[in-house]
Order: sequence, then C-alpha cells, then structure tokens
Amino acid sequence: MRLTDGPFPIYEIIPGRLYQRGKMHDFPAERKLRGLVRYGITHAVVLAPPHPDPDLVAWGAADIIGYTYLPIPDGRLKKGDALLELAHGLVMEGGCVLTMCNAGRNRSGLLSALIVRELLCMTGAEALEHVRLHRPEALANTYFEEFLRSLP
Repeated sequence: MRLTDGPFPIYEIIPGRLYQRGKMHDFPAERKLRGLVRYGITHAVVLAPPHPDPDLVAWGAADIIGYTYLPIPDGRLKKGDALLELAHGLVMEGGCVLTMCNAGRNRSGLLSALIVRELLCMTGAEALEHVRLHRPEALANTYFEEFLRSLP
C-alpha cells in the first residue's frame, strides 16, 4: 500500500515493520529525517550504487538509525547468501526497516521479500506475492523472482 501522507511517498509492506521506496539521495536531510521518524524507521538499507547516502551514513555513525549499504546490480543475483544473512539479521534485530534502491522496485523488493519470508514464515514464492500485493510492479527482475521461488 502506498502511503502519501508523510514527508515522502513510501510503500508499507508490513505495517510498523517494513517499508520500501526508491532512493532519497536528493532529498534535504531534514525531510529524510522527518520521514524516518514519521514511519518509525530504525534501520535503512540502500541496495543501489553508485554511493551511500551521506546523511544516512552520518546518522548511522551517530547511532540515530541503523544503516546498511549493500550495492547489488539489478541483473543476475550474485549476493544471494549475503542478502539472506542481512534479512535474517534485520529480523532478529527487530525494529522497523526501510529498503531502498533506485526506483524502489527490484533490489529493495528482493530484500523486502526476504524479510517478509523471515517475519511471516512464508515460502519465497509467498513472500514474493506479498511484496507485489503491497508494492505494485515490484520484482520485475526475473533472476530475483527465480531466486525467491527457489526458497522454501
């Protein structure tokens, strides 16, 4: 479900636990921070190159928010194990996660589906459909889809 009542549009994948969107590099720091607070985000993950978001890096270093930068290409999946570990760690950490990539569709959708799979004890295929239900046009990357469908 797309939420538009805050400082920036965001997709609610699991209310209070998981949100998804595209990059925020160009937003003023104050707008980013208002959005993170508004949605209760405790950890932000950026999966798109070419560089980490400097505001999120600074807030992560200051323990204002958890921050992970793991750039992956929007093509063949080469870091599947790393993403599975990251999803597991984020679920174990608790809190509320925001996944981001360039358009907020494929890479962020992949990590969102892996988190959904962990949180809701779903198969990869079920988690894929859950994310697509809440973020239309998510996961158009067939490599990511195949990877998710292969997971129990």
